[in-house]
Amino acid sequence: MTKVIPGPDIGSFGIWLQMRKVGPIQYCVDLTRKYGDIVQARIGSHQMILLSNPQHFRHIFIDNKDNYIKKNDKMKCVLGNGLLTSEGPLWRRQRRLLQPPFNPSAVGKFYESIRIPTQEMLDRWEPLVGTTLNVNRYFSQATMSAIGRALFNRDLLGQDKMVRQSITYVLEFLNSFMRLPLCIPTPGNLKFKKSMQNLDRLISSVADEYKGKEEEESGLLSYMLRAKDPETGESMDALQLRDEMLTIFTAGHETTAQSLTWTFYLLDRNPEVLERLRKEVTTVLDGRFPSAEDARHLIYTQMVIEESLRLYPVAWHVYKTSNKEDVIGGYRIPANASLVLCHYLTQRSANFWKDPDSFIPERFVPHAPEPRTDFSYFPFGTGSRFCLGSHFAMLEMKLMIAAVVQKYRLRLVQQQTVEFEHSILLRPRNGMPMKLERV
Repeated sequence: MTKVIPGPDIGSFGIWLQMRKVGPIQYCVDLTRKYGDIVQARIGSHQMILLSNPQHFRHIFIDNKDNYIKKNDKMKCVLGNGLLTSEGPLWRRQRRLLQPPFNPSAVGKFYESIRIPTQEMLDRWEPLVGTTLNVNRYFSQATMSAIGRALFNRDLLGQDKMVRQSITYVLEFLNSFMRLPLCIPTPGNLKFKKSMQNLDRLISSVADEYKGKEEEESGLLSYMLRAKDPETGESMDALQLRDEMLTIFTAGHETTAQSLTWTFYLLDRNPEVLERLRKEVTTVLDGRFPSAEDARHLIYTQMVIEESLRLYPVAWHVYKTSNKEDVIGGYRIPANASLVLCHYLTQRSANFWKDPDSFIPERFVPHAPEPRTDFSYFPFGTGSRFCLGSHFAMLEMKLMIAAVVQKYRLRLVQQQTVEFEHSILLRPRNGMPMKLERV
């Protein structure tokens, strides 16, 4: 006999008010503390189920994975049938097509795409020593330039204001809890439509430049235009190409920018970690800009990043929808239920981590990580849908962090309170103002 999933009985509007009051992350924390690692909340006739138990994650990702799909109509409005939103044969074909340039042995070819915007950022900081910077914005500019160079072999920094504003409005749309249909011309809906037009126009204009030049160009787009599925011989049509470019461009810079922001926040809060990190960087680099080969030797730097991703996983939850009725942990899961797999909670749980709220990079010493249950840590996703761009992102973060700590120290503004933005990504509200000091 299956058990009934516990949860609040305050109605849809009450749930919405609570989320608006404390934010979606804190609301998930509060629900888990009160009801346990599986909680249900009804919104109208729809059932939302919050999960934070690694064994439940294993069931969904591995044991009965075919029953759970990424059904997100809002995401499809933005990314179409890109890798983040597609399912079944289409997803498998696209994964095969796009995998090769993102393999660990291949991402080093994007080194110049990362080096140039990183050096440009450091140069822009030089006359600003002693002032306060919103480092979140600078990291976003640098990572946007990096993914633009990697994808299009173009510097998109001149498009920065338009792109950042457009992505901000798109994220607001994705994050909205109660929004009127897009056919109704509300200010928010109009901003979203305009933002999508801007991003589509940018993607289309660069793609048009590539036509007939696939062999001459060296960006990811050139590869995507030439790529053919080894099993079927099929290539991507124009619409699929658009969806994948927008997916890579949108997801590929914002997530890394937020991860860098949280890492420097943690380094300022933990000066002993920063000191050890700086010693490694000094030993490996001896004052020069890091090379792609150097990244292999920045072992403690990677440990710092992995621990930062544990405390602040930018993609802090995963949405799934159940196709058919199922049972998880003795609880009945109805068909067409929306499941929120919140690894932010799992990665901060004392059930799986010793002293879970502390920043301890030593948990991730190579080959001897802190013992933990499977699926208690997956900031880049897990299973067959492990993030395609994870190796690129890790290389980018290692190079940028090493380059920054050689020259500068970033300090939080005194008495600054850092809060989460109510977003689908783990972002600091109002950015991250930090004082720039020269080492």
